[in-house]
Amino acid sequence: MTVRSGPSTSHKALGKLEPGTLVAVTCKVNGEKVGDNKLWYRLTDDHGWVPARYVVDKTPIPYCS
Repeated sequence: MTVRSGPSTSHKALGKLEPGTLVAVTCKVNGEKVGDNKLWYRLTDDHGWVPARYVVDKTPIPYCS
């Protein structure tokens, strides 16, 4: 999965995560739809954004303020 600088596929690619990688997220926003899901998660410490379609939530994720 590609890590992006913002919540859409048009934002700059910052890197990639392999399947099964554990990541910490701070919050979620509505962004570009990926598949049937428009949610994107912001990685902890502002390290980018990933589409929620490819993430399994282990805890409730709040919306970004």
